[in-house]
Amino acid sequence: MENHKLQITNYKNNEGFTLIELLLYIFILAVVSVIISNVFIVFGRSRGQVEAKAEVNSNLRFVAALIRQDILAASALVTPATAGAASTTLELTVAGTVVKYQLDSGQLTRKKGSATAERIGADSVSFETLRFLRTENTNSVLSKKMVGVEIELKARLSRPDPDWQYDQTVKTAIELRTDI
Repeated sequence: MENHKLQITNYKNNEGFTLIELLLYIFILAVVSVIISNVFIVFGRSRGQVEAKAEVNSNLRFVAALIRQDILAASALVTPATAGAASTTLELTVAGTVVKYQLDSGQLTRKKGSATAERIGADSVSFETLRFLRTENTNSVLSKKMVGVEIELKARLSRPDPDWQYDQTVKTAIELRTDI
């Protein structure tokens, strides 16, 4: 009796990839590419937001420090004139010279004496709110009156990209060193 074996021929070519394998690799590569590109987009947005916040906060700190320096050196507070009075301008007498802070078309200006008003802060930052409130505290025992100023500043960085838009409001109070 003859032994007949059924022989199956393997037609698979081991020298390349099948279409399904190629499609699977392309799909995995596309998913990884989308994930990586989204990570870069998020980092770009975060960078914009961080830089916008830093720019606004830096300008607010600088302006508040300059106003504070002038208030502490002031011998007289001209505007606001009375206790509880609020104003959008601040006028002080510093070393015999009138120093005036005010908003001019979204930019904070400082005018010292008869000199031209100089702009304070970066070009990219605009100030939306500037408010000064005069405070007075009378000590009847010592017969002294302390005068201070509460300051409210709101600054905004606006650029066409929404990730680069940020605004911040700062409120602070400063007492004059001398009696007025």
